[in-house]
Amino acid sequence: MAEYITSVRRDIMRRVYVVFFLRKVVKPFVIKMGSVAALGVAVATLVSVQNVLGNMPSPSEFVSFGKFVFSAFANTELSVQALLLAVAVLAAFAARDLARVSRLIGVRRVAM
Repeated sequence: MAEYITSVRRDIMRRVYVVFFLRKVVKPFVIKMGSVAALGVAVATLVSVQNVLGNMPSPSEFVSFGKFVFSAFANTELSVQALLLAVAVLAAFAARDLARVSRLIGVRRVAM
């Protein structure tokens, strides 16, 4: 009987963890990543990505790559700058959510 109670308790708690995970972590992350994708499409309509990639130096050349990125950002239209900043902010928040998820999953695995 004690085994059955332990099994039921484990199943119920697993469901509670899944519901918590879906409500608190997945939903905000999906919304943020959807926003990043929509803003990325908006940037792609305003910028010729193929030409930018063609003019870009190799990322292994740190100094010239950094100068290129700064120059490209500084010399573009204000609307593109605003969209790129919005993408960067949302991506940072999404990365924060991923860090939270990894900590939550790690804590739960240790606790069980």
